Amino acid sequence: MYRTDLDLFLQEDIGEGDLTSNMLFDKEAAKGIILVKENCVLAGLVEALDLFLLKGLSVFPKKNDGDILDPGTQVMEVEGNASDILSVERTALNILSKMSGIATKTKMLSEVVAKINPACHVSATRKTTPGLRMLQDTIQAERGRLI
Repeated sequence: MYRTDLDLFLQEDIGEGDLTSNMLFDKEAAKGIILVKENCVLAGLVEALDLFLLKGLSVFPKKNDGDILDPGTQVMEVEGNASDILSVERTALNILSKMSGIATKTKMLSEVVAKINPACHVSATRKTTPGLRMLQDTIQAERGRLI
């Protein structure tokens, strides 16, 4: 199911293909680097790596889900066909951004709650985004380990 979901995400994003990338970078080898733009708790790395692997690209993670990162921190490198990298990068960045945003806000709220009453904890709810439930459930399941 997980791999099927990632395939569907790519199909929805790519559609008929990226004509510009295919014309400009048909068989050109490339290296991509994903950097953090803001302070955050990293989440979604495994899914982003798996998206690139689906296209047969080489991926090199530099950090782990749950790591607290500063702006400019390198998260991962990707190597392979330039058009394949470009066909995946937007979907991977969207997943990393969405999941890291949730993880970061959850950590901030957990810290506030702990200061007010250390006996209280932030808990997961069923309020998830349709189509993203699998990813959000992953974050919620990991919160006990990360926060």
